[in-house]
Amino acid sequence: QRLQDVLTPSSLVLVKELIEEEYSKKETIFANHSWSKTLELELKRKDGSSVWTEINVSLIRDSDGQIKGFLGVTRDISERKRAETEIIRLASVIEQASESIAITDTRGKIIYVNPFFEKTSGYNKEELLGKNFCTLISQDIKEARIHKLWETISHGNLWKGTLVNKRRDGTTYHENVIVFPIRNKIGKVINYAAIKRDITEEVKAAEALRQSERKYSALVENSLTGIYISNKEGRILYANCKFAEIFGYSKQELIGIPKSRLIHPEFRKMVEDIRYKRLAGTNVPLSYEVAGVKKTGEMIWVKMRNTCICYNGEQAILGNVVEITKRRKMEEALRRSESELKMLYSKLLMAQEEERKRIAWELHDGLGQSLTAIKFGIENVLELLEKKKSTMATRTLQNMVLMVQNAIDEVRKTSMGLRPSMLDDLGIVATISWLCREFNKIHTDIQIERKINLRETEIPEILKTNIFRVIQEALNNIAKHSKANYVSIELEQNDREIKLLIKDNGKGFDVNKTRLKGNLRGGFGLASMKERTKFLKGDFHIESVINKGTTIVCTWPLH
Repeated sequence: QRLQDVLTPSSLVLVKELIEEEYSKKETIFANHSWSKTLELELKRKDGSSVWTEINVSLIRDSDGQIKGFLGVTRDISERKRAETEIIRLASVIEQASESIAITDTRGKIIYVNPFFEKTSGYNKEELLGKNFCTLISQDIKEARIHKLWETISHGNLWKGTLVNKRRDGTTYHENVIVFPIRNKIGKVINYAAIKRDITEEVKAAEALRQSERKYSALVENSLTGIYISNKEGRILYANCKFAEIFGYSKQELIGIPKSRLIHPEFRKMVEDIRYKRLAGTNVPLSYEVAGVKKTGEMIWVKMRNTCICYNGEQAILGNVVEITKRRKMEEALRRSESELKMLYSKLLMAQEEERKRIAWELHDGLGQSLTAIKFGIENVLELLEKKKSTMATRTLQNMVLMVQNAIDEVRKTSMGLRPSMLDDLGIVATISWLCREFNKIHTDIQIERKINLRETEIPEILKTNIFRVIQEALNNIAKHSKANYVSIELEQNDREIKLLIKDNGKGFDVNKTRLKGNLRGGFGLASMKERTKFLKGDFHIESVINKGTTIVCTWPLH
């Protein structure tokens, strides 16, 4: 067969080139009796496939040494050619790989590095060849770790880990490294290979993330707001210290319990409805106020603000909780105070009208009648004097002196009822004594015991009127309502405050009911005493026990 029938086109070209080259050196071929040539050619098979062969070509000569032809000895090298092709392909991959690859001898000296190794380390290939692989590892890596690496690969095993390596300029970088042995056909380790990937940016990012997590974890843990995370079923997955403090649990005790356990039964349905709707994507209030329950069973008020988040790959609720118990109590106290002030204002108007009526009556029936009698008496005296009846006029004037004295007494009585002049002239201690005597003149069945344990000069002027009015109102209430037969009034001072204590042994009453009643017919006296005391920064406290009496305590700071 012709050559073109048994050779592939590429191999045919190779043979023609060889023949042309050899024929150009014809004298040499004829002269060289041992000439031979080894070629690698791709032959065509009968079935149309091809096979790579190694052909050794030599000259055939006759007995005279003349060339008669060529002798070719063929050997199938398909497997070798496939291996070489694979090697070339792998070499190309290694050369172009975006990971550092190195091969060392069994002592760890570098015999090959790919271009990316040069780029990452900053060394060129000539500088790296012959270096020990371990000299590139940073001194920050402990000797024991390097020893473990060599121990692992020396036993023919693969080692995988992270190393901090050193660049040519002295800077360090982190790499994920895989080191494994390369064996020959009989299984003997002849080389080691290392594949390395630069993870410096990943390490920096991870460290930045850890620092961020630590920072935000510290912020969350030290927040003045209670923070928690609950799953779709409403069980608590996380709680910070403030959340645990608000409800009186430890953080560990809270994990896994239903959040509804922390809500007062009256509000549980509302809170659960909001949770279901929020998880379903329905618009619900962003924040709301509910009553909560502490571990001890104590009821508190909290404000909750919640939102949906993804936690550990699942839908969850992130919540913020602020305790508002003090605020709610203050609001309630303010509402009560406003109600009491309205009631006090209404009663004050009524009291003013009653006082005006009383004064008008006293002026009309008392002082008015006295002045009318005096007027008539004067007219009678004038008439007697005109008739020259001086003796009778004198007797009439003498009677009129008594009328004038009665009128003076009426004026003094009315004036003392409005404000005793002795409070300004003699002071609070003497006025309290006078008030008690006047009270006993009317209420002879009630015994009053006074214990005044301070001097007049020790009582600030601004307090004297208030103390007098509180005692006056208390005695009026005792006379009207208590049915007591004994009253104790104590006034004393310590380093910080002046204290007034009024105690009776009467029938007592329910303080809360009286406070809640809020009508216009009762409680004015108590409200008046309380407001008078608080007006001068004092504290007013009342205790009463049914059938055992009532105690009023008023204290005013000295400064």
